[in-house]
Amino acid sequence: MRIIGGSARGMNLIVPRKAALRPTADRVRESLLSILGDTITGARMMDLFAGTGSVGIEALSRGAEHCIFVDVNRECVDCIRQNLGKARLDSRAAVWQFDAYRVCGRRSMPESLDVIYIDPPYRDSRAGHDSRLLRLLRELPAPAALVIVEHDSLADLPAELPGLLLTDRRSYGETMLSLFEMQ
Repeated sequence: MRIIGGSARGMNLIVPRKAALRPTADRVRESLLSILGDTITGARMMDLFAGTGSVGIEALSRGAEHCIFVDVNRECVDCIRQNLGKARLDSRAAVWQFDAYRVCGRRSMPESLDVIYIDPPYRDSRAGHDSRLLRLLRELPAPAALVIVEHDSLADLPAELPGLLLTDRRSYGETMLSLFEMQ
């Protein structure tokens, strides 16, 4: 895995050996950053279920102002910190070892974010209308202009949720990106 563009372009990412991960594919990250375009410049974002940190690091590399990385796995958190240091982007990031499903109750949440990227285990996106993912989307931690969910293409995410409206959906094989705007 490597960073595709920006100041850290070409950098190989450190990947946890023991954690069961499904890293976001290069072509999905490239497409995501193309969709975001110039809006990523200066953006404040949160990367939930961050894994290696590839999505947030890619955004920082392309000009995002700040990113909060959240992952419950200690090995993933250590890798994210190492990757941020390797890319010299650690001064523009915070890394929290925390269950992303419980992030809504955090007192240290920023008042607003420009982008929230959510990439939960695919089994959580397939769990139906009472899934943990849908509960998280209903209780997002901070207002954001854009909420992006990477999920299994077989998952049935509704087009409207309280405060969120689906504006775009892109399919990449078994991976889908659903983009919601806060209302």
